[in-house]
Amino acid sequence: MIEAVDALLERWTQPGSPGCAVAVIRDGAVLHKRGYGLAHVELGVPNAPDTVFRIASITKQFTCLAVLMLARDGKLSVEDEVRQHLPELPDYGVPLRIRHLMSNTSGLRDSLEAFRLTGITLMDRRSVAEMMTIILRQEGTNFPPGSAYLYSNAGYVLLSVLIERLSGVSLRDFLQARIFGPLGMASTALLPFDAEPFPHRAQGYAPVEGALWRTGSGFEVCGEGGLVSSVEDMMTWMGIWGAGSHPPLDPLENLAQPAPLTASGPAGGGHARYGYGLMVERYRGLSACGHSGLLPGFTSNILHIPERRLSVICLANSLGVNAYLTTRLIADLMPDMDFPEPPFAKPSPALIERLAKAGPFVDEDSGATLTFSDAEGRLGATRFGTPFTLANSDGAMAYTVFQGGYDVVSAEVAEEPSLALRLARVDGGIETYRPVASGPTGADLLDDYIGRYRSAELMSDWVIERAGDGLAVRIEGPRGPALPCPLEPTRPDLLTGRVGWFGAQFRDALRFHREDGRIRGFTLNASRSRGIRFVAVTN
Repeated sequence: MIEAVDALLERWTQPGSPGCAVAVIRDGAVLHKRGYGLAHVELGVPNAPDTVFRIASITKQFTCLAVLMLARDGKLSVEDEVRQHLPELPDYGVPLRIRHLMSNTSGLRDSLEAFRLTGITLMDRRSVAEMMTIILRQEGTNFPPGSAYLYSNAGYVLLSVLIERLSGVSLRDFLQARIFGPLGMASTALLPFDAEPFPHRAQGYAPVEGALWRTGSGFEVCGEGGLVSSVEDMMTWMGIWGAGSHPPLDPLENLAQPAPLTASGPAGGGHARYGYGLMVERYRGLSACGHSGLLPGFTSNILHIPERRLSVICLANSLGVNAYLTTRLIADLMPDMDFPEPPFAKPSPALIERLAKAGPFVDEDSGATLTFSDAEGRLGATRFGTPFTLANSDGAMAYTVFQGGYDVVSAEVAEEPSLALRLARVDGGIETYRPVASGPTGADLLDDYIGRYRSAELMSDWVIERAGDGLAVRIEGPRGPALPCPLEPTRPDLLTGRVGWFGAQFRDALRFHREDGRIRGFTLNASRSRGIRFVAVTN
C-alpha cells in the first residue's frame, strides 16, 4: 500500500516542486505518513508530516464546535435567530437561525465573492470589519433561510463575530483554550493574516502558464478559513473521530448530521450534503464525511469513512495538487475496504471532446454557463465558472457530482433530440443547459448595454463600454477602478463574463431589464450570489 501511495504522489517529488503531506489512519493505527515535494522551493526545505499548511475551510468544523460549546455553556441555542445576538444584521422577513449559518443553508451571499464583485482581489489587505460591512449591506438572500444549500463564507464570518461577543475572548484564544490546547495540537492555530510568521510554515505556490509562482492572500481570515495546521495535528484530530474518547469534541457525534431543508424548496424538503462545518457525502456506496480547503497557494482535504474506520489527510502547498481527489485515490488503494460500488468509470475521450467543443452551454433561466473539459481523464465541468467533476460507475450518461459543484448533485447528458444537459440541485431544482451556439446570442444588441450601472449593496458602479468589437465591464468599487473584464453576448439581454480576481475561473451572468424597450438595469447571478440588483445610472 505504501509503495502504491508513493507512486500516486511521485509527480510531486520532482526537483523544484512544491507538493503535499499525507497520512492514512485505520482502526486507530497510522498506516502511512509522509511529505512529498518542497515546503519552500527557494530554500530546498522538504514537506514533512510536521510541516504547517494553511488548511482554509477545514477551519469551519472547529468554528461549529466552538458554537456548540457556547450552547453547552448556556450562552446560546443553535435555534436562536442570529439577530438576537447580532442585532445589526438586516431583517430579511424570514427567521435566520444560527444553525442555518453552520450548515450553509442561510441563503446569505458569499462574502469573498462580494469582494470580488467590487473589484477587490485576494491580494488586497482587507479586515473582518470590512467584510462585516459588506455582509450587513446585503439587500436579500439567495433563497429563504433553510430552504436550500449554497456554500457561503459570510455565515462563518458572522459566527466568528458571534463567538467573540458571547465568549468575551478572541476566536483564536477560544479555539486554543477549548480545543487545540486540550488535544495537544501545538501546530494548529488561527492565523488571521498571511504575513504573520508561524514555525514550520510552508510557502504557497501556484502554477501560472507553465511557471511556478509564490502566492498568498492579504485578507484577514477568521472562522471561515483562518487555521494553519500540520498532518501530525490532523492525525491527532481525526484520531478522536468515533473513538469515544472525547464525546464533546467528536465531529461524528456533533457535526455530521446532514441539515434538513424546509418544504419551501423545490424538492419539498430533503437534506443538504452538509452538516455543521462538514461535508456529508457517499463514496463508492459508503457514507463519508470531511472537508476541503482552498486559499491562494494551498489546497487541503480530510476524508473519513466511518464504516471502515478509515481517515485520509492531504495538505498541500500548491494549487496544482487536487487534495480532494488524492484522498479518494488513496482510499481506493487500501486493502480490504470492500466498497459496495466499483471505482468511478472514466468516460470515453470522444464524449469529453464532444462536450468540450460544443460548449459553452447556457441555462436560460439563471444565465449560468456550463463548460466541459478533460480533468485527468475524468469529465470536468464549470458552472458560473466554478469547477466540479462528474463521475459514474458504468460509463453511461447519468453522472453524480464527485467533487465541487456546491449545490449541484447530479447530471444527465441527453443526445436527442439535441445535445443538452440537465443538472439536479440539492433542493430538487432542475437546470437545463443547451449550447450557446444553438440559439440567438443578442450580438446585434451590444450598444444597448453600454452605460453605468450602480449596486447599492456592493457599493460599486459597473461601467460597460465598448472594447474592440465587443464589450467590457470596468468596476469602480471601494478600492477604486479595477481592470476591465470582457463580456460576451450569450442570449438577447444576457451577457456573461469573467469578472474580478481569478478571472480565468468565475463566470457571472448579467440579465438586463427593459422598460418601454430601454435598458433600466440588470440582475447579477454569480456562483454563490444570486439576484444582486444594478440600476442604470446612464444608459
